Amino acid sequence: MSQDDLPEGWHESTVDQNAAERYDPRPPILYEADDEVCVQVVPAGANGPHGDEDRWRVALLEGTSLSPERVEAATEVEGRDDAMALARDLMAAYNEQGSVEDARHAI
Repeated sequence: MSQDDLPEGWHESTVDQNAAERYDPRPPILYEADDEVCVQVVPAGANGPHGDEDRWRVALLEGTSLSPERVEAATEVEGRDDAMALARDLMAAYNEQGSVEDARHAI
């Protein structure tokens, strides 16, 4: 997702979320809002012959990327494109609702 596709006030984080799993070609992606709220998109399955390589978890986090305060329940979706669409929807819902809890309920 390009910066132009993100809702206002959001940007892709420069924090390396894949430090522990350098050999997984499916890097996690983290988007941050200006007010210390994040949307995280991470692979859900194992990277291997028996893992589901196209399942992703999308979660809304309060706090910064390095010290999240609270994680709302992650949603698993099939396919990276659907995960990115859900991430964008969560960002837009947060902008509209103003709270993590209300954003989750709006989606």
